[in-house]
Amino acid sequence: MKAILITIAVLLTSKTHAQDIISIITGVTDKVIRALDLQVQRIQTRTILLQEAQKELENTMSALRLGEIRDWTEQLKDLYANYFQELWQVKDVLSTYHKVEEAVTREEQIVAGCRNATQLFSAQTH
Repeated sequence: MKAILITIAVLLTSKTHAQDIISIITGVTDKVIRALDLQVQRIQTRTILLQEAQKELENTMSALRLGEIRDWTEQLKDLYANYFQELWQVKDVLSTYHKVEEAVTREEQIVAGCRNATQLFSAQTH
């Protein structure tokens, strides 16, 4: 770096060479700036591509999570549907039991009434 500065200083001593050197430095500076600008653009492009890939990955992960939640919800729905069906069966059995119990109670009352009637008829001598 020192060598370049010394060379530039020596060359700047003459005015004709100074203008040539300034134009050379300007041209080199422009090329360096353009090269740096292109490098920044490449980095920005890579950053955008990486951000898009990240979004795609996040969307895929979200879809997987939603799929897992959907499957879990479906399993719970099926489980509760089975519970509900079993409860209806139990309710039907209990309802049938109560109907049978009522029928048996009526039958007992009828039999008791028949016994009373039979006892009354047999107790009467007419």
